[in-house]
Amino acid sequence: MIVPYKASWAGALATLGSPVAAMELYMDAAGIIWRAVGDESEDLTWLAHRTVLSGVLASSELYLLTDNSPGHEDTWAAVDRAVGEALKLLGSSDAVGGALGGLRDKAYATILDVMASRRG
Repeated sequence: MIVPYKASWAGALATLGSPVAAMELYMDAAGIIWRAVGDESEDLTWLAHRTVLSGVLASSELYLLTDNSPGHEDTWAAVDRAVGEALKLLGSSDAVGGALGGLRDKAYATILDVMASRRG
């Protein structure tokens, strides 16, 4: 998560300058994440997966920038809602739903590990 960089992240996002540059950044990040969770599709499904996840990534970052809740709980709730909507959009009964659910599970596991390490 970008929490350690939250104070300067808005400025970093502004340096993207154009919507095209921002879209490329989020699409590339989404592609990396999908590959990391095992998505090997190379057809229009790949584009759909990347497009939907890039929306989740972008909205999550923007939400975080204004979130002052303890532990950024409101951001995590927003991410959970966004993932739920993405599951609906992509179809939770197919492999996409399983992969996105797996992504959510891996993200939660990582978050818990980070939180545990900070608590000491």
